[in-house]
This record gives sequence, C-alpha cells and structure tokens, in this order.
Amino acid sequence: MKHRWIPLLAFLILLLGACGEEAEENQFVQGLQPIYAEDLSPEHLVLLPPQPVESLGKIYTKDQLLFIGEQGRGIHIYDNTNPEQPINLHFLEIFGSQEIAIRGNILYVDNFQDLVAIDISDLSNPREVSRVKGVYELGNGLFPTEYSGYFECVDRRRGVVIGWEDALLTDPQCLR
Repeated sequence: MKHRWIPLLAFLILLLGACGEEAEENQFVQGLQPIYAEDLSPEHLVLLPPQPVESLGKIYTKDQLLFIGEQGRGIHIYDNTNPEQPINLHFLEIFGSQEIAIRGNILYVDNFQDLVAIDISDLSNPREVSRVKGVYELGNGLFPTEYSGYFECVDRRRGVVIGWEDALLTDPQCLR
C-alpha cells in the first residue's frame, strides 16, 4: 500500500519543478537597454536647448564654461561663472561622441569614426570647421562597454546604438 503513492509523489515533484523553471523565465532583471538612432547621418551636429544629463561622460573646462559629454549623444554646455549654480546653456547633439578636447576656440570631438573640429567662439552658433574621416575604429556596438551584467541584445534592424540606459528587462538573453 505504501508503494502506490510513489508514482503520484514523483509526478507532483516533477510538476512543481517545471513550474519553478517557468517562473524563472519570466523574471524581471535590472540591466541596460540600447538607445537607437534611426536614419542616422554620421555628420549630425545640431545645437539644441538645454537637456538633462543622462549618461555622464568626460568633463572639460574652458574659461568660465563646462563642457559635459553625454555618452554617445553629444555635449552639454554650461556657464560656470558661479560654480555653486552652473547654468545649462545648450546641448550640442553629436551622435557617437565619447571624447572631447578644446584648444583655443576649437572643440575637438569624435563623431563615430570621424574627428570633428568645431568653432565655439560663438556658442549660439557652433560650426564645423574640419572633419577627418575614419580616424577611429568603430566599435561593434553589440554590448555596453565597461559594464558587467544583463543587457538587452542589440537589434541592428532598429538602427545604430548611440548609448545605453538603465531598464527593467524581461528575460534578457545577453549577459556580460
């Protein structure tokens, strides 16, 4: 009589085990998701109104100005006359930018594979004065750099990845 319960007990154990696996597949995990730019012109340089800083990059100072890089998206320009309360003046949208340097009134920035020189003597009208194409090797953009954890896999059909942002991911397939 004791042995009739063994098949039923085995069935229940398998059933509970299968439910546990299914629950794990639908778990939410904190990670990163790509930010895409569709129909991207590699020579995209646009001066926009002030934007909030989302992904802090390099910081550069010149005179009473702060230039704050936004990873893969552009450069925030602040009036830093009063360091206690800097004033957000502009956002220079330059997709693919990671590095910045300034010499005189020329801002040097990477724009994907290109090195771009921008005259910033008039901050309300920055203008490209030079572009050297193919200086930098373009990364594959398939994963976030200097990151360890889950992230949403890149879908190249959605455009070029210009950055990464924090997100709650469902069943992420990519881990680094």
